[in-house]
Amino acid sequence: MQSDEEIEWLSVLSCSQNTFSSVVAPPAAAPTDAANQQAMLAQLAQKTNMNERFTLMCLSEAGWNLDTAYTNFLEAQRNGKIPEEAFQK
Repeated sequence: MQSDEEIEWLSVLSCSQNTFSSVVAPPAAAPTDAANQQAMLAQLAQKTNMNERFTLMCLSEAGWNLDTAYTNFLEAQRNGKIPEEAFQK
């Protein structure tokens, strides 16, 4: 079962493209290369200090576009929409 904070976070990510005009639309398909996805997870986790679960949600919602995921993170952070749980390792 998802917590209220997690549901709110998912909602922020899901509607981020309609809400934030600075966000570029993600590509239609996620990269299928597992090594590439792992590298992207590591990069975003390092930049954001989020745990793997929330980093994965962020990238997935951004269509595995690293720049879009980071932009969405910054916007959500600026608006206080990221739960503390996202930073617990």
